[in-house]
Amino acid sequence: MADRAQHAFTVPSAPRDSHPSFLVREARLPIGDDYVIELDPGGILFVVDAKLLRIRESLTIKDTHGAEVYHIQGTLLGVKNVLAISRDGVTIATVRKQAPETDHEKYVVELPGSERVEVIGIPADRAYSLNYRGYVVATVSHTWMPLGSGYRVQVAPEQDDGVVLAVTVCLDVMSRRERGRPSAP
Repeated sequence: MADRAQHAFTVPSAPRDSHPSFLVREARLPIGDDYVIELDPGGILFVVDAKLLRIRESLTIKDTHGAEVYHIQGTLLGVKNVLAISRDGVTIATVRKQAPETDHEKYVVELPGSERVEVIGIPADRAYSLNYRGYVVATVSHTWMPLGSGYRVQVAPEQDDGVVLAVTVCLDVMSRRERGRPSAP
């Protein structure tokens, strides 16, 4: 993972295939939005624990020792579809669903300092990329998994892997309605 003082998203300077990919799996008995994030291939890196309240969404991303690494808080109601990602109490990214201009929803990731990461593709299909300053910093693809559902994330070098993975979890939770699944149990 990148140094915490470094920006969450940077312009990559190395080839993409030199960095590992990750698997994000939905919990085997999904109640809410619980996930397990694994290195591909490898072991578990993070566990995502969701707490669904009627109008507010709260997810906690924990390391393998149970310590909170990221906290995601937001509202998933109609026009106020926003999830904010924080680390150590500081908001580091905000994922926002924008009003649809086409058949599918459009999303944007807002960073501190008025910077943005573009979401190109369709998160509901788990087929999209995250673009920062014209460079692809992550690619998400649907993948078949035995006993469950999930997706693969290929992160470009020099990115904060944890923040990128937190953004993909936000996009997955927000796009659940598009896939015909409710976002609450």
